[in-house]
Amino acid sequence: MSDKTFEIKGGNNQILPEGTEAKQFNYYSATPSRMVSDFLRLRQEILNGVKTETIEELKQYITILDGTKPFEEKLKDGGFKPARIEDASRQMLLYAKKAEMLDCYPSAQQIFSDLFAFIKNEFYDSVFPLIEDGKPLREVMTAIRTNIVKNLMNLLNNNGAYDEYMHLTEDHIYGMLYYLTGMCHINWTEYENV
Repeated sequence: MSDKTFEIKGGNNQILPEGTEAKQFNYYSATPSRMVSDFLRLRQEILNGVKTETIEELKQYITILDGTKPFEEKLKDGGFKPARIEDASRQMLLYAKKAEMLDCYPSAQQIFSDLFAFIKNEFYDSVFPLIEDGKPLREVMTAIRTNIVKNLMNLLNNNGAYDEYMHLTEDHIYGMLYYLTGMCHINWTEYENV
């Protein structure tokens, strides 16, 4: 009979004889994640009326970059049909309304900035290569749902125990993606001059 090593997080390695069942216990740190801390601070900022100008991290995403094409045309160039463009516009407006209610609070700005960074970088790392390879929009949208929307919803659900004010949904996440499109941070086709 051989021995096996079993590691319990936060504990020492234990030698267990083969066939012995071990139970793993997960010990979690009392220190909250950065996002949890942001949600806790947001609550206090709202309750205490703490407001600020736009933080630098967020300014880069809410500043329009050089681009010559309007939002709808960019989506059309990316293969969107009129009904999908209309839905994208609706989702972008939904996000914009949420942002308008919260954009004066520094912690909300930080959360939005972190989410924008994830969306933009994940789009260009895992979605735009599909666009460059000429994959159909259906495949591109599946990659967006899998790599961006579901991952961010998991992040928000796992860190949102103290989220009393943002309550971001999948529609808001898609809206943020389309907002970045409108601000020329994301393109749905390869342009030479945009």
